[in-house]
Amino acid sequence: MVPIDQTLHGSTDGNCFAASVASILELPLYAVPHTFGVNDDFLRWLAARGLSATVYDASKYVPPGYAIAAGPSKRFAGLMHACVAWNGRVVHDPHYSREGLPSGIVEYIVIHGPHKEAPWFSGLS
Repeated sequence: MVPIDQTLHGSTDGNCFAASVASILELPLYAVPHTFGVNDDFLRWLAARGLSATVYDASKYVPPGYAIAAGPSKRFAGLMHACVAWNGRVVHDPHYSREGLPSGIVEYIVIHGPHKEAPWFSGLS
């Protein structure tokens, strides 16, 4: 994991999710699509790299290793913020405040191989 900071901070254009993905996959931010969570476009992007993602309810499962942790945004009511977690604990908040997820984690997004094996990255090309 290489910490990558978000470059957009607005309620309609923030890229905390993309920065969290870039951090885990050790990619530059520009190489990751700007999405607001797991959607069809993001899954297609992952599939082209031999990867996929699974979303887990944080109240039911805490994934081992790296995951994207999502929870209520402190800055924008009703919106979510994404950070990088290791074994369920936030280890990188891509926002410059570094506040993490003070209201708690609602879900985890785990990026994995096609058979749900968790890859450990030294970078992708």
